[in-house]
Amino acid sequence: MGVRNLKPVTPGSRFASRSDFSEITTDKPEKSLTVALRKKGGRNNTWNGTKAAKYNNYVIYNNLILFCPGYDENDSMKNCTIFIDKLEEAENN
Repeated sequence: MGVRNLKPVTPGSRFASRSDFSEITTDKPEKSLTVALRKKGGRNNTWNGTKAAKYNNYVIYNNLILFCPGYDENDSMKNCTIFIDKLEEAENN
């Protein structure tokens, strides 16, 4: 069995050597001992099952531009009308 010398990165490894296992190591793994790795997706595969709200619409109210969050256009407009109603209540009080 061969011996390989470590690079002297630290004082403790300056004269260190290890076995290289060249007699028992092959280039390719034994096919019967391997298991296929199933793909889990590409980048950004950290989906946690929730659908994030998007800003589908906007409303200009007086001198404000309101971006309306929602899952679709109807949901975003519903959220904007609720917010506008609360603004008008605050102005009246």
